[in-house]
Amino acid sequence: MSITAPEPVAPPRRPGRRMSRAAQRSRSLVLVPPEGVPLHLSIPTLGARIGAQIIDLIITGLLTAALVYALVFVEVIPGEAVVALTSLVSLLAGTPLYILFELLMNGRTPGKRLLGIRVVSLDGTGLTTHQVVVRNLLKEVEVLVPIQVLPAVFVGSPLAFVVLAWTIAVVVVVWRSRAHQRIGDFAANTVVVEQPSAELQPDLAMVSETAAEEAVVETAERYVFTTGQLDLYGAYELQVLEKLLRTKTPAPGEPPSQALLDVTASIRRKIEYPDPVPDAEAADFLLAFYRAQRAFLEQKKLFGEARDDKFHRDAAAGEAAGAPIRPGAATDPVISNADKERQR
Repeated sequence: MSITAPEPVAPPRRPGRRMSRAAQRSRSLVLVPPEGVPLHLSIPTLGARIGAQIIDLIITGLLTAALVYALVFVEVIPGEAVVALTSLVSLLAGTPLYILFELLMNGRTPGKRLLGIRVVSLDGTGLTTHQVVVRNLLKEVEVLVPIQVLPAVFVGSPLAFVVLAWTIAVVVVVWRSRAHQRIGDFAANTVVVEQPSAELQPDLAMVSETAAEEAVVETAERYVFTTGQLDLYGAYELQVLEKLLRTKTPAPGEPPSQALLDVTASIRRKIEYPDPVPDAEAADFLLAFYRAQRAFLEQKKLFGEARDDKFHRDAAAGEAAGAPIRPGAATDPVISNADKERQR
């Protein structure tokens, strides 16, 4: 497990244009979990963290007030014990409640959830109970106790000035930390990050709406494939082709990459496509083949004939003969070339 220190991240600078202060202040964090897949996370602003804490304090304050009022209203406790009861309920509704929230809500409290932030472990694994307890117990010393004592500054209490100095030190630690970690985060090996948002990539099989993409679709529609040609590949090859189209499709006016040309030639040989395909239309040919292949496989699956890969016919023949057939060592060029390009 490895951790990459957070570094300031900003969009590429354009000539004659200065970056905004907000762009310069934005930070990101790269965590490498045990699975080995880097996670690129954004560090929230101090305003977001303070806002989340204020929301949590309001919620716990309302819960405390409601509980105390209910106990006094039903005369469970006498009225003169309200102050002591309020202090006790505030203690129980503070740190223990935050610990419960972060354990049940996977590193989030109501305030963090509303502002789209959460706590994660710096080693890339899931939050442990120990980490949640440590960071929230120290929050009691860093945040909650100073909030209760600071009003005494206005009456000249010496202890209040000590707490004020402590509060300033806590704020400085968070402000100077590159990942905006407070003391509790350092002790628990945690960090607060922005909640990643899930985004779906556009479906390659859907018809595009822009004028440039409509021209590509019109070109792609010139390529027609027979059932016999589409029966040669399966779902695995379709996924490889989709990834190739997403990563290697050239921008308008740019020549196609060698990977697209190699895969186009491989598919044409495999399916014995008779018509020539200009190099400039390699991406259009592959997009047309992808859409036709996908529609063909979806239709077959609808009728109970799933095609996992290009060996489906050999497997079916082997089952009919009573002997399993394993694919040979040779692989189709469409897979080999795509995999080689991906490894580069």
